[in-house]
Amino acid sequence: MGRGGEACWVFTPEGSQPPYPAVVFLHGWAMTEPTGYGAWIDHLLSEGYAVLFPIYQAWRFEPPTAANYRRAVAGLKEALKSVEID
Repeated sequence: MGRGGEACWVFTPEGSQPPYPAVVFLHGWAMTEPTGYGAWIDHLLSEGYAVLFPIYQAWRFEPPTAANYRRAVAGLKEALKSVEID
């Protein structure tokens, strides 16, 4: 969902129906791809949680001084338009 530094990955559990309990999963610096957290995300999904993974860096090597958690909020707002959470 979204674009660039205001994007948000949305993962929903298989075999479950909305509304889902949700977890907001904030990545570490320069770790903007959810694949690095795959086992953790898979575990949360297996427990029935939706996982919202906002991206708050426009690109991987953006300097830390550019971090803006308002970007994460923007990504989350966009994601929440498409997933029903509990």
